[in-house]
Amino acid sequence: TTTMGEASGKRLPVVSIRAEGSKPGQGEESVGALSIGDEVLCRVKRLNPRYASCDISCKGNSPLIKEFLGIIRVQDVRATEIDKVSILSSFRPGDIVRAEVISLGESQSLLLSTAKDHLGVLHAKSEQGETMVQVSPTEMLCPVTKAREERKIAQ
Repeated sequence: TTTMGEASGKRLPVVSIRAEGSKPGQGEESVGALSIGDEVLCRVKRLNPRYASCDISCKGNSPLIKEFLGIIRVQDVRATEIDKVSILSSFRPGDIVRAEVISLGESQSLLLSTAKDHLGVLHAKSEQGETMVQVSPTEMLCPVTKAREERKIAQ
């Protein structure tokens, strides 16, 4: 596909990026509302021992018209051994997480869960800014420093 360049009037190529396996027109429209049960992509902003605050930017593969605030509570990180979960070892600020909307929450935030196996951290960076690599179901490795960090990783 081509389009007119703004200043020069020349035809310029338009690049469109799709998730692997998606079809043209699929997952490209913006979405304005979320419902309980929707899977979302979010970026972790802040952590405290009880929950992680996230900015929700996509529903499935579709971008949202505006970002929503999401909260992942410590009891919603895993389905088992809930008493052993630590938010601070499950997520870090900047992590990209796939989560499920479980409640409309309070004070304009949505409650999210990563308790299913396919939900959790999709992308993480180390303290040095390097993209981390998964080395086990619960650990990621910095390829530069070889430092290992725990995460609740999406399987």
